[in-house]
Amino acid sequence: MQLILLKSRMLLLLIMLSAVSSRLLAQTYVGNVEFTSQSALNSWESQWKTVTGNIYITSLASDVVTSLAPLQNITSVGGAIIIAENHSLTSLSGLGGLQTAGMLEISFNGALNNLGALSALTTVTGTVNIVGNESLTSLTGLATSLTIGGDLTIRNNPMLSVCNAPAICNYQHVHPAGTYLNVSGNAGMCFNEAMLYSACNGPLPVVLTEFDAIVEGSSVRLSWATTAENNASHFDIERSNDGRAWQKAGILQARGESLQKETYSFSDSYPFAGENLYRLRMTDRDATYSYSRIRSVYMREAPVPAYPNPFSESLFLSPHQAGLPGAVELTDIRGKVVYQAQGQLPASITTSQWRSGTYLLKLTDKEGISRQLRVVKAE
Repeated sequence: MQLILLKSRMLLLLIMLSAVSSRLLAQTYVGNVEFTSQSALNSWESQWKTVTGNIYITSLASDVVTSLAPLQNITSVGGAIIIAENHSLTSLSGLGGLQTAGMLEISFNGALNNLGALSALTTVTGTVNIVGNESLTSLTGLATSLTIGGDLTIRNNPMLSVCNAPAICNYQHVHPAGTYLNVSGNAGMCFNEAMLYSACNGPLPVVLTEFDAIVEGSSVRLSWATTAENNASHFDIERSNDGRAWQKAGILQARGESLQKETYSFSDSYPFAGENLYRLRMTDRDATYSYSRIRSVYMREAPVPAYPNPFSESLFLSPHQAGLPGAVELTDIRGKVVYQAQGQLPASITTSQWRSGTYLLKLTDKEGISRQLRVVKAE
């Protein structure tokens, strides 16, 4: 009898789970969907709450999109939701139930003036692009708790002067590694990253007026100027060859307090072969920071810090290294240190008594920034 009751309960549970699963499936639209007119939107069935793919909303017909009300029951979009080139769309009302999306793009909607309808949107796992919306004035309608997992671009919205919504400021303070914030071509306190920083945090520690990068022989010379410094600490010079992974190339101390023009320069002796991207991370004494615009230079080939390679009787440091303050260390393949020196870097290292094989050369500059190179002692 107990076995029969147990089986009956399990059967009932399976029936209930099946019913729930069927309801969920009945509410899920599998695939992508595209709306190019208001009539297409009006034909959307309200039962769908989840879309597994992308949603494209673009006015391509004379029956232009004017309202997103038919989408009011959608809560989740697994892919991208792209709202682009809808010049009669004044608001996003109809997306008030949207909570999660894989990516969000709102671009070139000439009459759109606010994003207040997205107040329930709390998660975008990928990028967010807000670009070229001529009438958009503010981002304050976005949910305070909105998290963005990818890049954030707010660009060329000529009327957009208020960007310091809590979600945007939170992203400006801390965003995932390998992602970037791009703010430019907007208005007022949303004109660029520096103005956004000021709107979110108060006055900038540094007002940067010039920043240039030029190739000088086998190195890259960076120069910049400030017209005001308030509680400024230092500049980190950062280098990248892809705009995503950045490494510190050097550091310079800021003047700290100044209301006059201050100039700085730094020479990068270790640029990459090919394109080199540079930016400044300007840090305040309370550890808040902002980034400069990115500068790009091209190197035909990367400079070699030591030569020849393979070497025999001696290993020479490049003229860019010899005589500079720092440290040099060479270790064999077992990790044993066979040579080290600190202070002024030597012009050459005598290696005639070393065994043939592979060695790891480590050069560290006065700022503690290191570069490593595998070198080979010939037979």
